[in-house]
Amino acid sequence: REVAFFLQNKWHFSEKLKFQGGIRLTDYALHNRLYVDPRFGTKYHYSDNIALKLNWGYYHQFLTTANNQDENLRLVELWLGIPEDKPASISEHLIAGLEYMSLKNIFYRFELYRKNFENLLTLKQDALNTIEGESDSSSTNEFWDTKGNSWGAEFLLKKSSGRLNGWIGYTYAEVKYYTAPSGWHFPNFDRTHTLNIV
Repeated sequence: REVAFFLQNKWHFSEKLKFQGGIRLTDYALHNRLYVDPRFGTKYHYSDNIALKLNWGYYHQFLTTANNQDENLRLVELWLGIPEDKPASISEHLIAGLEYMSLKNIFYRFELYRKNFENLLTLKQDALNTIEGESDSSSTNEFWDTKGNSWGAEFLLKKSSGRLNGWIGYTYAEVKYYTAPSGWHFPNFDRTHTLNIV
C-alpha cells in the first residue's frame, strides 16, 4: 500500500521571472517512515522569445524490477514492491535548459541534465529462478545494492503551424551503474543516441 499527498504552487515575481515549488509526501506500508520529496522549477524570460529554465527535485520509487537488468530482449516485465528490509530507491534530478521561439513560429529547446540514483536493486544472477518461488529457502531479497548516475543533453525542434508541422528530438545520454561484483559499468540497456521524428 502506498499513500501520497502532493502540494504545488506557482509564483510570478515579475513578468520575466517565474517560480514553481512543490512537495510530495509518501507513506509506504512496509516502511515505518514518511518520505519527503521537495521539487522546484524556475524560468527566466530573457526576452520575448528566449527563456532560461532550471529544475531540481527528489523522487522516491517503491517498485523494483525482478528481471535481469542486462537482458537485451524482455517479453515480460516483473515488478515487485520494495522489501521491508530495503530502503526505497531515490533519485535526484537537475535539469538546465534554454528555450527559443523563432519569428517563423518554430520552437527550439536545449537541455542538460544529471540524475543520481541511490538504493537501486539489481537481481542477482543466481536468483533468477528462485525469485518465482521454486525454492523454499529463496527470498525475493536476493538483490545487489546498486547506485547509479546518468547525464546527457536533449534537443527539441517543434513546428506546430503551417502546412508542414511536427517535431524532431535528439538525446545524448550516458548511464552508469555500480554493484559490488561489477563496480562501475555501463548497463546493456544504456542507449547513448536517441532520435525521434514525428
